[in-house]
Amino acid sequence: MVSVIIPALNEEGTISSVIHACLSSPLVSEVIVIDDGSTDQTASVALQEGAKVLIHPENMGKARALFTGVNQAKEEVILCLDADLIGLETRHVQA
Repeated sequence: MVSVIIPALNEEGTISSVIHACLSSPLVSEVIVIDDGSTDQTASVALQEGAKVLIHPENMGKARALFTGVNQAKEEVILCLDADLIGLETRHVQA
């Protein structure tokens, strides 16, 4: 099984489709979104889509967000994806 880590900063417009593509894969056991100081609705959109959401109250950078997510992941296999991927499909996640 796979844990997906998605660092996000102000990505309320794209994060839903990324999470959906991941959670539609039978290989993915969890999606963890790290809201890295967003000022929009990124965290609430991610929660609505079924992701576990961790919040940095201020922007700490992508590397720190990935570190936070990896430390919370329960699987040994980790897939890191950007929150603004356009056209991501489940088949891409599985590949």
